[in-house]
Amino acid sequence: MAKKASPVNKTIKKKPSKAKGVKIEKPSFKTTLRKHSNGKRKADNKPSSKQRVPKTIKPKTISLEQQLAQRNAELAIINSVQAALAAELNIQGIYEVVGEKIRDIFDKKDVGIRICDPQTGMEHFPYTYENGKRIQIDSQPLNDKGFSTHVYHTRQTLVVNKNILEEVEKYGSYILPGTAMPKSQLMVPLVAGDQARGLIEIVDMDREHAFNDSDVRLLQTLANSMSAALENARLFDETNRDARESAALNEVGRDISSTLDLPAVMERIASHARELLKAETSAIFLPEAGGTVFMAIVAQGVNAEEIKADTIQAGEGIIGTLAQQAKAEFINDTSKDPRALLIPGTPAQSEERLMVAPLLTGEKVSGVMAVWRAGGEAFVQADLEFLEELSLQAAIAIKNASLFDEIEQRAAELAIINSVQEGLASKLDFQVIIELVGDKIRDIFDAQAINITQYDADQDLFSSLYTMERGVRHFYEPMAPGPIFRHIVETRESMLFKTIAEMNSVGAITVPGTESSKSGIYVPLVQGKELMGVIALENVDRENAFTEADLRLLTTLANSMSVALENARLFDETQRLLEETEQRAAELAIINSVQEGLARKLDLQEIVDLVGEKIGEIFAADTVSVGMYDAEHDSVFNTYYVDRGQRIPIAEGPAPRPSLTAIVIDTHEPLLVGTSEEMMKLGAVRISREGEEKDRNEAYLGVPILANKRAIGAVSVQSYKQHAFDQSDLRLLQTLANSMSVALENARLFDETQRLLKVTEERNAELAVINSVQQALAAELDLQGIYDAVGDKIRDIFDAQTVIIGTLDHVKGKGIFNYFYEKKKRFYPDPVPFSGMMEYMAKNGEMVVINENMRERNEEFNMVVPAGEMAKSGVWMPIKSGNLVKGVITLQNIDHENAFHPSDVRLLETLANSMSIALENARLFDETQQRNAELAIINSVQEGLASKLDMQAIYDLLGDKLREIFKADTTFIAFHDEGKEKVSAVYYRDQDAKQPFTRPYGKGLYELVVESGKPLLIGTAEESSKLGSFRVTSPGETRDLNETFMGVPIVKDGKAIGAASVQSYKQHAYNQNDLRLLTTLTNAMSAALENARLFDETQRLLKETEQRAAELAIINTISTALAGELDLNALIELVGEQIRSAFKADIAYVALLDEESNKINFPYQYGEQLDSLQYGEGLTSKIIQSGQPLLINQDNVKRRAELGATRVGIQARSYRCMPISVNGQAIGVISVQSIEQENMFTEDDQRLLG
Repeated sequence: MAKKASPVNKTIKKKPSKAKGVKIEKPSFKTTLRKHSNGKRKADNKPSSKQRVPKTIKPKTISLEQQLAQRNAELAIINSVQAALAAELNIQGIYEVVGEKIRDIFDKKDVGIRICDPQTGMEHFPYTYENGKRIQIDSQPLNDKGFSTHVYHTRQTLVVNKNILEEVEKYGSYILPGTAMPKSQLMVPLVAGDQARGLIEIVDMDREHAFNDSDVRLLQTLANSMSAALENARLFDETNRDARESAALNEVGRDISSTLDLPAVMERIASHARELLKAETSAIFLPEAGGTVFMAIVAQGVNAEEIKADTIQAGEGIIGTLAQQAKAEFINDTSKDPRALLIPGTPAQSEERLMVAPLLTGEKVSGVMAVWRAGGEAFVQADLEFLEELSLQAAIAIKNASLFDEIEQRAAELAIINSVQEGLASKLDFQVIIELVGDKIRDIFDAQAINITQYDADQDLFSSLYTMERGVRHFYEPMAPGPIFRHIVETRESMLFKTIAEMNSVGAITVPGTESSKSGIYVPLVQGKELMGVIALENVDRENAFTEADLRLLTTLANSMSVALENARLFDETQRLLEETEQRAAELAIINSVQEGLARKLDLQEIVDLVGEKIGEIFAADTVSVGMYDAEHDSVFNTYYVDRGQRIPIAEGPAPRPSLTAIVIDTHEPLLVGTSEEMMKLGAVRISREGEEKDRNEAYLGVPILANKRAIGAVSVQSYKQHAFDQSDLRLLQTLANSMSVALENARLFDETQRLLKVTEERNAELAVINSVQQALAAELDLQGIYDAVGDKIRDIFDAQTVIIGTLDHVKGKGIFNYFYEKKKRFYPDPVPFSGMMEYMAKNGEMVVINENMRERNEEFNMVVPAGEMAKSGVWMPIKSGNLVKGVITLQNIDHENAFHPSDVRLLETLANSMSIALENARLFDETQQRNAELAIINSVQEGLASKLDMQAIYDLLGDKLREIFKADTTFIAFHDEGKEKVSAVYYRDQDAKQPFTRPYGKGLYELVVESGKPLLIGTAEESSKLGSFRVTSPGETRDLNETFMGVPIVKDGKAIGAASVQSYKQHAYNQNDLRLLTTLTNAMSAALENARLFDETQRLLKETEQRAAELAIINTISTALAGELDLNALIELVGEQIRSAFKADIAYVALLDEESNKINFPYQYGEQLDSLQYGEGLTSKIIQSGQPLLINQDNVKRRAELGATRVGIQARSYRCMPISVNGQAIGVISVQSIEQENMFTEDDQRLLG
């Protein structure tokens, strides 16, 4: 609405009436117009110099004079309301203007305006004068009796001119606080429709019989005239309020969608609440731990710091009680409310207003919002409803922040878990795993004390594997479990203690030499049903140091650690077996050397040499010595002595004494020496190699060769490194020495060792396969990707021409084929009802292996072949999650029987277990992705609403988001009309080309989706064509390239009103998971689109309302001028100014045709000066000739040429003209133009110009 010529500043003066015999006195509130040098007119409140002095009115003209005066008073009241509306005053400002005008009309009498609010049962006093002074009266509850109640109920005027005390008693009336008893009182209702909205009263404090019938009639007339105007003003005020509140809510919505900074959003919400509810103070309280105490996250205005410092106990005070009850309420005098408690540090106040609304998330109170007023205007229901709307936005913000924090926390937990698992995956040493996890836990948690223990169930003792307190490592002897550990032993349950009181409640003890804990987490390490140990975290500084999230994270780490420790145990066992195997292999090597020598009939020296060489290989020793001993002669012979490949000859002869060899032979015991210094003390004989001065060996290991408890020789290995050998080396060498004398027995052991070695190799091969599959699974979080990855691996590993992986839908009783290959060809069978082997798996969950007689076994299980050939052997392996069978892996060999061995079955079972875990992880990931996609769709609509986009822009946002989520080649969103005559694709995008279209409703995939109300998934263009698809040529091509079609109905009120579809140039690009996701997103999109449509409709209605208000203001202004009987030039001037202002025109004029001179004159023009035109020139002449309005919003030159009109004056970019017609004949034109902007005017402007 234009503000340059607002009626508040410019009131049109009414010229004296020239009715014969009657002279009318001008009302004192009139103004005159004076012209300024710039040619524009301005309001002037100075009295006219030509104002006439009123004459005495003859008796016969009194009635007419009264009527005119009454009419002028009515117009004055109406103009006052309209002027206030035009000036965009609030409702109180309008009451002020009207009240003052009534006082002027009734000679400054005491006047009051009362407003009745039936919703709140309150009576308000926006305007009151008593004894010539303005007074304030607080709002009062409506009583059942009294003067005003009588007026409201009867909608009748009440006049009390005498005996007012008797009338007060008669009507049960009373004196309002702060007022005195009048002598006379006149009350007239303000009626809107069939309801009294208020009343106007005039009182006389000094005399009775103050009001006559003329006063009553005049006030009634004024009340009737102003009722509608005040009602419009009230509605206008409500509309403005609604608009402000809506704008505030939209702004809060934008804040919520644009940031997750909770304090910042809360500050904005509190600010909106304080501003729009005209409150001195606003605050938002959030619950502390436990939810029984609330603290202010934000407080604004008076006493803000005191409010922030205070704590609100649930159930105490007004706020605490309403928070506990999850109830919204306003209290207009807290001093009278028994629940009221004074906030520390704030003064007590009378008539303090308080309004409270809980922040609800579902049925949970997630906070409280409160606003205060220090007296003044009372809160009403509309205020409470708005505060509830704001509280809802605040609750949404809290929920969003909570979800974001939870997602962030889960992501952080996952990162930690992955980090630990990566470390664990690379470690197979038991203590190294303990150290790794202990150090990680120290980095992650707020714990000064960490203890990882191992439990010995036989001894009922806990041993400390990793104990750290305040950065210092401690070691403790095994100890019996205390109360907390005893509970874990008995229940295998984790425990979380947030306070000292909670720990004391279970009898927690403090280990001597350590500090007492204030909070703690205790998690068992469990493998199968066995308790391996406990991880304990304790904070010795503060309570509430740990949360449920910490417990969840530590539990996950403990589970990972349990698996890793079990793997380490199995690895140690494997290493032990491998060591034994290697030892056996070494024994066999020795035995084989001896047997080889015997078989080749080698002499003893050659056999000794063979044994020496073999021992050198086994131990990687620097020096190897083997020699035979003759106890009868105490001599050595057939010796073998090699130092780093250099053979050093040892002469036969007496055994050297002292020597290390002599000690071994004499004691019949092995000898292990770690340094050359120790060797020298024992009498070692040092033998240096050729070219060197001394023997460089530092470590020595020697054992006797015994036969029948007598020494027949000795063997030793030496190293240049100190302590190069340990007890395991000693045992091995001793075993090898023993083996030399029992070669035949060891031949049998060699066969056994070969068998064990084969088993180990087989296990290693299976482990390699499992690892390769698990690596593939680790790289996939997409469900179909997991099926494909496992399926492809299985095809590579097993002797199977058919590989099927399917899932079981127990709700629908159907099997879904997620992966189906036969003879290198991929099949895509439709889901089938449970039957045959699938039904057996669903009920029993047991694997089935058929290696022969397949046809008979098929009949036994009632199996049918959904696609491909009959197999000759097969394996059906269930995929389980707990006790529930989620799916089946099937291997089939079409060529021969007995294709699958027990090792194949065992390996497939392991793969099925790994796949089950991967599928569960993928399902959780898929749910998260789906939720993110839903939020993306909803946020797209909210973004569109927040940006005030039109519906097409919102459709584009949604379409682009679907295209992005599904990586679609083609995406469309389409609707049909109610009569199903046409289908309109509001969004259709193939690759980068947008191709919206409209086609007749008939036959196509869209119609299949809409008519069935069900989702539709088609894998190939051939299938689509069979169903009668409507094909749209792909951009730059001669045909539609799309192969896969996936469509979901858009449903409103249970009825399909449209459909959303994504398509791909690839066959079978989407699966059932994608279909479920699109269905979920479309459901979310349906509600969001409906909200957007309602918002768009509201915006359109609001725009129309604003336009109607602008038109009404202009019409009322012109009507007022017409009522004032202005002369023609003044009227034209007024009309021109109003039209120019209303349309914000750069150029405006009023043109009239002078038929005598055949010229067009311009009695009003703005923006350019035009001389009179010859009739026939310019667009003005064309409009007068045609008598039709003209709108040109662009291409002005082209349109003028089409109309055959010459250019006159300045070139405009937008042009709107309306003919002035009298008796069907055009006599002139009103024109508004813009020289700056195209598309300035609309077709709706015709109504106002007309």
